[in-house]
Amino acid sequence: MAKYIKKISDLSEPLGFNKKEQEKIAKAIDNHSLSRYLTMMRVKKGVTQAEMAKKMGVSQSNISKLEHSPNDRITVTELADYVYALDCELKLTVGRPKPLTTQIKHTYGHLVSLCKSLAETERNDSKILKGLADFEKAAAYNMAKLAFMFLENSDSKYNKLQEHSQPEISVEEESLDCEIESDTECLICSDKPQ
Repeated sequence: MAKYIKKISDLSEPLGFNKKEQEKIAKAIDNHSLSRYLTMMRVKKGVTQAEMAKKMGVSQSNISKLEHSPNDRITVTELADYVYALDCELKLTVGRPKPLTTQIKHTYGHLVSLCKSLAETERNDSKILKGLADFEKAAAYNMAKLAFMFLENSDSKYNKLQEHSQPEISVEEESLDCEIESDTECLICSDKPQ
């Protein structure tokens, strides 16, 4: 029965590689993850290396070199040119991860900007006009649903805050009967010592 290979070690162990050599092989493969991803993007789009070379204005051998380069040998310019040639977008983020609330605010700002750009598109074409109207209606509906969800979530959070900030005190009438053995007055039931 054939053995399925799931990890590099499944292939390298039978070939006699020791643990250190296996780790080196795995690291080398991981170091080519970006070039493998680029190749998969190109193949998925149905573009040959020759077509890619023509789109980028380079030779086919340059595309081949790029698709076999280690991650640290691919420049940002090469990456951007390759991605744009496939009609894709490259987003590069440098810095610490932002809190989710900040990400949501930025996403909202970006959405507003995109909607303004959409509103400025050509409106003389009836198909474009209908498409914009349908989009705006759907967007308004989805934004209203989102706003309603936020309101519900906020209400439940405020309710939880109120539950935690107001301690419940329950006093049974029977417990107010005090037996005072000192000369002071009971502050709870106003009994005076006898």
